[in-house]
Amino acid sequence: MERNDPNHAEHGTLTDIEIRLLSNVLDALDRLFDGDSSPIDIHDLLLATGHALKHPPSIEYVLDPVPGLQAILRNSGSPEDQQQLSLEATNNLRHYLADLDPLISSWACATARQ
Repeated sequence: MERNDPNHAEHGTLTDIEIRLLSNVLDALDRLFDGDSSPIDIHDLLLATGHALKHPPSIEYVLDPVPGLQAILRNSGSPEDQQQLSLEATNNLRHYLADLDPLISSWACATARQ
């Protein structure tokens, strides 16, 4: 089944699986903010998710932070520094996902009712 939110026409049509994947990314970014996920976790999740998506704008937003995260991971900074830099590197993605949040939330509610 595909969902299309007319309020978010610029995002186009996302499948339920894509919405689930993007919801998982949003949750992971929250865990990064809370210190419960590491930059390598986010890097690996973004790579896997980017390759699983079919919606071009979503793919671009998900994969865009990957080179920056790779540079951060190669740096020998402290875990706290790496976390802060990773949050900065994923900021545009977080904003994109926040715009999708009504789609993600409606998907989560529909799934919970099943």
